[in-house]
Amino acid sequence: MGEDALWMLVVRVARHWRRMIDQELSGVDLSLALCWPLLILFHEKRELRMSVLADAVGIEGPSLVRTVDMLVGEGLVSRHADPADKRARLLRLTPLGESRMPLMLEVLSVSRQRFMAAMQPEELEIMLRGLERMDRLLVGGAGLPLTQPDESG
Repeated sequence: MGEDALWMLVVRVARHWRRMIDQELSGVDLSLALCWPLLILFHEKRELRMSVLADAVGIEGPSLVRTVDMLVGEGLVSRHADPADKRARLLRLTPLGESRMPLMLEVLSVSRQRFMAAMQPEELEIMLRGLERMDRLLVGGAGLPLTQPDESG
């Protein structure tokens, strides 16, 4: 498999996975874009600055504002000024947001289990190791060459 084929496949699989999850979550009036910040807030069990949540979601702060506006509008998240820095905003799950988590987690779990059941455990382990290594290399840059290989020779 060529390098281009690998990257194209990773992107395509991620797109298909996202579409599958979005279809499953549509039954509880959510999407992965809305679900991801909720999951992070739920697992952190504390208020988070908008910038911290944006980093955890993997997007820029301004891109998260629209999503947070929607979550606040739905009553799932509250937003208020950080007492330590009035310019920053703190986010937390509301009681309504907390109450929606079990159903959302169940939908995600069933979807994931149904998909994983079609795979052999050995295949999953190999893919997991490979993707974890790719993630480490891309996030930390560890082990990546500093210069491009010489293509002339």
